[in-house]
Amino acid sequence: MCSNAGNCNTYGNNQQCLKPVFKQAELSDDCKRIVLTAVRKATMLYCHEDEMAKCIRIELNEKLKGLWHVIVGKHFASFFTYTPGLMAHVLYGDMQFLVYQYQGNA
Repeated sequence: MCSNAGNCNTYGNNQQCLKPVFKQAELSDDCKRIVLTAVRKATMLYCHEDEMAKCIRIELNEKLKGLWHVIVGKHFASFFTYTPGLMAHVLYGDMQFLVYQYQGNA
């Protein structure tokens, strides 16, 4: 469990203090709910970004099928290709979460 749990100034398990915001999303409403649930779960269970990313990826791979890519951090830049309709960028507390799927041709 994260030692920051319950601290409104950072991520943690006090969800009443934090409201996730989609900065950008190309997902169905059902998929958006699954992504938000995965983000909340990861931030309640883990403090380290790599652990959060792994937790979210496992959840999305199981519930939304396919292989998902997950980037977590306070600051990052990205330039990527994704399958239309399978991408979201979420701001939650002081953390950002980028999730996407790419089903390109090999």
